[in-house]
Amino acid sequence: MSLSVGDILKVSVNGFSNKEPLLRFTIPLERPSVETLQWIMRNLRSRATDIDRLLDCDGLAQNLVYFQIEEVVRSRPQTFSQVFFGRLLRISDEETSITSETNVCLKLFDEVNFSVLDRSTCLEQFKVFSPEYRLNSIKMASDMMRREYVTYDRLQYLQGTLLPHAYGFHEFELPDGQKVWGFFTEIIKGEHLSDISLGTWPEDRQADLVRLLRHSVRALLYGSIQQGDWHLDQIFLTQFSNSDGEMEFTVVLIDFAFTWLRLGLGNVAEHFPYGDQGGQLYLELRDSDLADTAFGDDIWLPFDDFEC
Repeated sequence: MSLSVGDILKVSVNGFSNKEPLLRFTIPLERPSVETLQWIMRNLRSRATDIDRLLDCDGLAQNLVYFQIEEVVRSRPQTFSQVFFGRLLRISDEETSITSETNVCLKLFDEVNFSVLDRSTCLEQFKVFSPEYRLNSIKMASDMMRREYVTYDRLQYLQGTLLPHAYGFHEFELPDGQKVWGFFTEIIKGEHLSDISLGTWPEDRQADLVRLLRHSVRALLYGSIQQGDWHLDQIFLTQFSNSDGEMEFTVVLIDFAFTWLRLGLGNVAEHFPYGDQGGQLYLELRDSDLADTAFGDDIWLPFDDFEC
């Protein structure tokens, strides 16, 4: 169904985590170098404790948690996810007892809205691809949620810097009774890179951005995560004031439903199936009118053994 401002969704707290198998990773992963961490963790955003308290499972037999939509960010057919901003409510039998002070972002995976290839395209793919790839065009909400979950789980130490804070992976009941998977994250205050005229920046600032993004790719790969469909809409640019009162920028990455995962680092585990690493992002940046001087080997660093 189409959701709009004012709609209220019932939340089964940790419903996805409790009902679906998760891609938990218990082998310790190496963290990237101090240099990389200094680049990507320059601005630590605090976690919203009021949201954590509302989602605390203790006592939920008597108190139900709901999400009320206050802004529709994206909700249309032929898309894999729907995005909303709103507030959490904990409601007793008689009245609303608690409302979150902090707004939160909800990302829903409703298969009713998923795009499906037409029959002729499916038949063509069946002829061309080897058996293990023939169903690649069919996407499942549970698979997409699992990839999002494992990214935030493996890179938990980067929540609040390179990644948004995540507030659990849940089951939601829509107003018509349909149940879908979704998860909460903090709302990032920034601009999508796709909306910024990067070519107008001074060349030293362009180089800093490319270097920052290269270190961001390294952090993902050290977590055995490879973004499967890089585009500049997945990258927020945020501004912050440093200790000297000067304005600086950093980036926040979102959208991990199409990531490729592996069980370990590149020097011990199998390579990613397509060996792309950050090549697609590199091409996206090349197409964004950045100066050639922003892409030297000392900026877009060669990939090391842990990444490949």
